[in-house]
Amino acid sequence: MPCTLVAVPSVYDTLRPKCLIAAPAFRRWITAMAPHVCPTPQMSEGRALQTWQSVCAMLTILIAGGVIAMAKPARAQALADVREWLLLLNNDLEPATVRRISDTDLDMVVVDYLPSQPHHANYPITETLAALRRKPDGGRRLVLAYLNVGQAEDYRTYWQKNWRRGNPNWILMDDPDGWAGNFPVAYWRPEWQAIVRDLASKIAQAGFDGVYLDWVAGYQEPIVQRRASRDRVDPQAEMTRLVQAVRIQARQAAPDFLIIPQNPGPLATNHSFQAAFDGVAQESIWMTWAAGSPGTEGDCPVPRTASEAQDPAFIEALPRRCRQARDSDSGSAMRFAGEEEHLPRLSSILKSGKPVFTVDYALDGAHRARIAERARLLGFKPFMGRKALNAVE
Repeated sequence: MPCTLVAVPSVYDTLRPKCLIAAPAFRRWITAMAPHVCPTPQMSEGRALQTWQSVCAMLTILIAGGVIAMAKPARAQALADVREWLLLLNNDLEPATVRRISDTDLDMVVVDYLPSQPHHANYPITETLAALRRKPDGGRRLVLAYLNVGQAEDYRTYWQKNWRRGNPNWILMDDPDGWAGNFPVAYWRPEWQAIVRDLASKIAQAGFDGVYLDWVAGYQEPIVQRRASRDRVDPQAEMTRLVQAVRIQARQAAPDFLIIPQNPGPLATNHSFQAAFDGVAQESIWMTWAAGSPGTEGDCPVPRTASEAQDPAFIEALPRRCRQARDSDSGSAMRFAGEEEHLPRLSSILKSGKPVFTVDYALDGAHRARIAERARLLGFKPFMGRKALNAVE
């Protein structure tokens, strides 16, 4: 991919060439060279043009030969090039699991930052990252860390023994989807933001390529909105500020650190928010899971449109466990449009030059193949797995 070409000011604006490269290192070089190649008042117009033509010819050779580096940072380019990836969160990353991942052709893997769990405080994260990065062909794999920015988790080192819902008062409620130990928070509170920034810094310093941010859509939760109203803050603007803070904090240790928010919702099209991330991920566009007992870890179809979501024929055709979960869970993805809701937003992000990752909970091979084909046709990067997200499949 060639660098963007721009003009560089010279003595004679009318003679500025259109062939100089917008890369900081090259701009410094051309500034140093300017006294030798720029037109001067003593030069004739013909001599000036001839001088610039020579410079442009030299630059053309350098660009064609790949001597001048691409403008896009290496990690951002690697993110754009991802085809196969893995979301593996509920796993202790034992040596056998790490070897299994290392032996795959996966381009990216998202794992938990295990040192943030008390029983893994001494986990050898540096050695594990080195192994996870290596591909069998000698190439490099991106490794991102999971970071929940909208919920406190009682299995993290920051959690204190006396904490519970309402204590401290920025811990608002139990997880609405039933995930034990997870608690939505008033994420604009300084105490919580300090925790998140500290984790982001530790993750970057450990050598991860980026973070995969969960519960970014916490601003849509009614209890969060009520607390935000009471605190007189805009929950969307505060989530934007938090993600920006994560980016700034992490990039102090790693200048090209990557940020991927999952399920950002309508906030994803906000220009300020878009400037803070490098790609987005979206769950359950085509297949989801069924909560409850017996429930299922996948293969529950998501309706394509709002009208289909209310269509008795669609509901009746759902597998029994899926239908039971839909009927009992007002927040089930089976009650809302998948493609109609998400595709316009995700396509807009894709057109802006940022990659889109999808996460669907599918167990059946035919379902996975269909989802992968549809996602790739749209330009997305699909992952299909079971809801537990605890195994390399």
